[in-house]
Amino acid sequence: MNLKNEHPLEDPIRLDRLNQFLSYEIKSSVLILVLWIPMVFLLVVSLLIFAAAVFSPYMLYILFQEKRHGWIATFILIVLIPLLFFLVFAPKLFFLVLMPFYFYCYVLRMVVYDWIQERNARRNLYLKKIESQKKKEKEGNLEYLTQK
Repeated sequence: MNLKNEHPLEDPIRLDRLNQFLSYEIKSSVLILVLWIPMVFLLVVSLLIFAAAVFSPYMLYILFQEKRHGWIATFILIVLIPLLFFLVFAPKLFFLVLMPFYFYCYVLRMVVYDWIQERNARRNLYLKKIESQKKKEKEGNLEYLTQK
């Protein structure tokens, strides 16, 4: 993990929120598989594009805060470059950019869960170390008092 300079107890909610938003992104993408009526399909695709456009900056912000530069580069390669390609060469197929975006969100969701588990284990280890140090200090003080 790239958190060498970060304190184990800092901002535990950041990854939890990202995981929660990723869960909503994945669930909303399943709607596209069910809808084949053209008008409803167009509405759902529009909503999914809007959700992706609104969520992407937040997701990139969290990844930047977590120093996950490889994931940011992967986002650029998998989502942004195809997006630019479709906008320039095939604007009518623009909605196809949703597939790599939601695939990226799906994979990221699984990895963020692992990051949360790592963070929790690191936090528990840190708290145990503090507890152990306090216990040793307390025992040291008791030994000092019993020697007198």
